[in-house]
Amino acid sequence: MKRALLLFFVILLLGGGGIGVWKVGLPYLEERKAKEAAEAPPPAPRYVTLEPFIVPLIRQGVVTEHLTLAVKLEVRDEGLDLLEGRIPELRDAFITELYGLYALRYVQEHRDNLDYTKKRLIKAGNALFGKEVVTGVLVTGIETRSVRRRG
Repeated sequence: MKRALLLFFVILLLGGGGIGVWKVGLPYLEERKAKEAAEAPPPAPRYVTLEPFIVPLIRQGVVTEHLTLAVKLEVRDEGLDLLEGRIPELRDAFITELYGLYALRYVQEHRDNLDYTKKRLIKAGNALFGKEVVTGVLVTGIETRSVRRRG
């Protein structure tokens, strides 16, 4: 009888320890893993350089200036495979977006503030690929050139 009682208490003690580890230890380990994952630096973005875009600025039906915009795209690692071979489609989408955007007088007058332009280009790039492939647009150069009329 003593032996059975002793065996019962040992099993009870081991069971209680197991439950304690389950209730206290496992959440602690999961929390620790989550912290380590959060502290791990995100993968470095990749950059794709595109040829400069030349956009005519039109006022009252006449081209008054040309805007040259040089950009680099910030893309996710998995997005590089999607971009390969589809740069002409991406350039077409960007040119369409830029022409439509710079047809607006407000955007022409505030062309130094490029935040809206960047957001629209990101949206156009992601609409083309159906995912969040393009994560950022870096403007590496912007230049305006007046168009002189002969006559």
